[in-house]
Amino acid sequence: MYVYSGILDDEEDTFEKMMNTNVVPAYQLYRYFGKKMIAAKHGHIFNICSVAALNPIAEAGTYSITKTALLALTKVMRLDMQAHGVKVTAIIPGSTLTDSWKGMAVEKDTMVSPEDIASAIVNIYKMSPGANVDEIIIKPAPGQI
Repeated sequence: MYVYSGILDDEEDTFEKMMNTNVVPAYQLYRYFGKKMIAAKHGHIFNICSVAALNPIAEAGTYSITKTALLALTKVMRLDMQAHGVKVTAIIPGSTLTDSWKGMAVEKDTMVSPEDIASAIVNIYKMSPGANVDEIIIKPAPGQI
């Protein structure tokens, strides 16, 4: 969930909605599947973070906070799982052409496509058992929007 709004201009429930969309599901799914993956000694967790976790955006303050929390959660997951043969990767995309840009004037060719993100995930997943990509940053070639 992405809302283009500074924290002081957010609706009253924006923080809770964004946490419940961007962080809580990953946390709950990890708690549910984590022990099963440890028992199987196999698996790969991918979390879709954001470059806003690395370089916060004032006009998307709450979004930046939640994506930073998701990146931290991903790092904790990796520490938990690495001894058990389970891989964990943070996908850190920049401006990606999704519905979050709906209604805004953007040029398609200046953004990362969702297919680029999917391709990166598939290629990381196909790597040898001894390799893990901790993080991958995929930004628009002309720079962030």
